[in-house]
Amino acid sequence: MQKYKSSILIVSMFVFLSILVVVPFYSKGQVIAQNWDFSFHLTRIEEITRNLKQGHLGIPEIATHTFGSYGYPVNLFYPAIMVFPMAILAALFSKIYIAYLAFMFLVQFLIFASMYYVSNKMLKKSNCCVYCRCSLWFKPV
Repeated sequence: MQKYKSSILIVSMFVFLSILVVVPFYSKGQVIAQNWDFSFHLTRIEEITRNLKQGHLGIPEIATHTFGSYGYPVNLFYPAIMVFPMAILAALFSKIYIAYLAFMFLVQFLIFASMYYVSNKMLKKSNCCVYCRCSLWFKPV
């Protein structure tokens, strides 16, 4: 029973810390980062989302709904495998900024969980594993 409570506490802490990572990127319903590269990739996600909503489950090679609707082959030059999960979230949430925040939360949570798992295998101490993950979180970029 103690191990179960400890696991719930650790997962709860990971959820809380993941939310803390996402909060600064959220401001009044819009994503803060507004630059050309970010807009470009959001447009790629919008293209994949529209195709998913129309029933096309694959990644489109040619963008026919976005980028001026003239058939830009954007996904031939930029791999879409990393933005595909975000497009699925955008199709579920119907707002791309909510999908972006959910994706950031999911990535952060998976980083926390994988770091905990690896450090637990290496160190065999639960407290040290949590400290290892938190130290990585506070590491300057």
